[in-house]
Amino acid sequence: IFPEDRQLNGLSNWALFRDHLKSVARATGLSGYIDGTIAAPTPPSTNLQGPLPAPTPVNSRSPSLEEWELRDARIAGIIYQNIKDPRSLGVTQDMTAQAMWTQLVAE
Repeated sequence: IFPEDRQLNGLSNWALFRDHLKSVARATGLSGYIDGTIAAPTPPSTNLQGPLPAPTPVNSRSPSLEEWELRDARIAGIIYQNIKDPRSLGVTQDMTAQAMWTQLVAE
């Protein structure tokens, strides 16, 4: 969780929150989940047999569905937990990171 002065409190400190969050997202390799450049993969249509795919780097543009869900939840949790009153800004804990970010930017 960010220091108190960097948590989003309404829109009064939006620029500080935005810059801090972007820095954290870049440092963790998760910025593509916020800006939508790492899109959710479509689930496989059939039960695949054979060896499991090799794990991908955190900033991979082609993660497995499981990797994408985990990584998106990680950055979405960082966003949500660092907003003082997320619902007042239209952000709910079940949104994707990109949906949260889009909502905040629109405010």
